[in-house]
Amino acid sequence: MPKKLTNNDGAQLDMLSPGQILQENREKYNLTRGEVADKLHLGPQTIIDLENDDYSHLNAEIYVRGYLKAYAKLVNTSEKVVIEAFEASGGYTKPQTKPLSNQHLWAHDRIIATKSQRRWIRWIGTLIVLLLIILVILWWHSERNTTVRIVEATPSVTQPANFQPLTPVKSNDEKQS
Repeated sequence: MPKKLTNNDGAQLDMLSPGQILQENREKYNLTRGEVADKLHLGPQTIIDLENDDYSHLNAEIYVRGYLKAYAKLVNTSEKVVIEAFEASGGYTKPQTKPLSNQHLWAHDRIIATKSQRRWIRWIGTLIVLLLIILVILWWHSERNTTVRIVEATPSVTQPANFQPLTPVKSNDEKQS
């Protein structure tokens, strides 16, 4: 049974809603809601909401229009007809948002405090690493400046008491002269 739609003047129209159009065409092609959801990469609940013309769970009108067009294309239905039915049905109404309770705000403050604490931990960790690097450089530099002094040692051989240095032997030619 077609859902009665009204135009802006309040006159009733004998027109199917976009959800009814899509559901009838889906059934004509023997597709399940799950199959449609898989092919459109949407959740099954989104398909149910589109077919029931319940757009309150969907984020924004532009998404609803995109989902309706993609669904229409999938079931070989004119996108224009589906969008006209969507507009005739009143289109998208923004869902009411609930104000945050104080408990939510406190949780948010804890998250910020945690991020602040993480920032301090990161700074302290960075300073410790830099300090270690500086200490290693200073240690290495001090080791380089500590030179090992090698004392040139001349061999000190103790000479026996009856030691006489060798004298060169004169050759025969030198003896005759």
